[in-house]
Amino acid sequence: AVFAIFGAKTLIQEPDAVIPSMGLIPTALLTGFLLYKTRIPNVLATLIGLGILGLLLFLGTQIHVVLPHLGGFSPEFLWIVILLVYCFIASVVPVQVLLQPRDYLASFILFGVIAIGLGSIFVVKPMMPEALVTSWWPADWPKAGPLWPMLFVTIACGAISGFHSLVSSGTTCKQIASEAHACRIGYGGMLLESTVGVMVLIVVAAGLSQGELTSILKEGGPISAFSHGYGNLSQVFLGDYGKAFAILGLNAFILTTLDTATRITRYITSEVFGVKNIFLATLLVVVASAALALSGKWNLLWPVFGAANQLIAGIALLIAAAWLLNRGRRAHFVLGPGIFMLVTTIGAFAFQCWQALLRKNEAGEVSPDWLMVFLTGILIILAITVFVETLGKIRKKQSSFVQKAEPQKV
Repeated sequence: AVFAIFGAKTLIQEPDAVIPSMGLIPTALLTGFLLYKTRIPNVLATLIGLGILGLLLFLGTQIHVVLPHLGGFSPEFLWIVILLVYCFIASVVPVQVLLQPRDYLASFILFGVIAIGLGSIFVVKPMMPEALVTSWWPADWPKAGPLWPMLFVTIACGAISGFHSLVSSGTTCKQIASEAHACRIGYGGMLLESTVGVMVLIVVAAGLSQGELTSILKEGGPISAFSHGYGNLSQVFLGDYGKAFAILGLNAFILTTLDTATRITRYITSEVFGVKNIFLATLLVVVASAALALSGKWNLLWPVFGAANQLIAGIALLIAAAWLLNRGRRAHFVLGPGIFMLVTTIGAFAFQCWQALLRKNEAGEVSPDWLMVFLTGILIILAITVFVETLGKIRKKQSSFVQKAEPQKV
């Protein structure tokens, strides 16, 4: 729901990105057809797809697509509906039809955004502003929170991410040529995403003045801030096309997240609630997302997204540790990070729960947000339960090792 809103706002604020962003979908269908249904070389099929995207990027700067108010519905409402309809279609068709070729083309876009962004930073050598956070407890810490644990859950992806562990189990495993590739994809992906995080930080902080950053964040949000900062730094390579190229890369990521998250949630819906029909399960997911996005209630849930994502990462690591221990293998290299992430996320949930209990209304009176208190409380219980079960598994395994090591009595 949140990514659908971000995608809709981006397409409204940056109309020159509409044609290349939405044109990526039919281009991916064509590329998938050329790759799987024809005998033309893969290199040629790839060049055709990338050439079309280049043409769409140029057309987007010349033709701005702006949705009107239609039947009393705002452009944001219409874009959210369009993106959710796309999610439904993309999550039910086989991965090789749309998702895989779309990700394949998007990878070239994202690698291009990263390479040009890093190259621009080294060429331009922008000056970073003075540090805005100079202490463990920032001046506005009652809102932002202390560096630990809130920093580790504010940056919701990077060196570790729970969402990526779900993606790897639901979609990545269907797209790799060999199981051995999983290591380089998983570990390499996290290293690269951490690099992207550092690049984005530099682009936003050094590519814009403090006044520009404040104004753009207020009017357009973080996506506009990144695109403007990227456009300023990348002029040395892309001229006036840098901002549109950055938006295309971001929207490619948003589309990937939308349909992949819908597909994964459909898997979970089928397993948990026993809904075997893929169309019905997907419809339930899309309708729930639409209700959350269009009601505006997503703002209540968004603050716990980062901590919930890292909680899944900690749980995934603990599950991996239990799996290794069951097979008599060493597990310290996943058990340590798993415990750290679990303790960190529990701390973040506790801080958010405390914030929700002390939340004040417009009159300045304490008015607790009981929904947030309930959600953070449930997640804390879940984290502690998994942690206790893992410790029990470790103790049980250690006991079995001790029994095997004891000499047998005759």
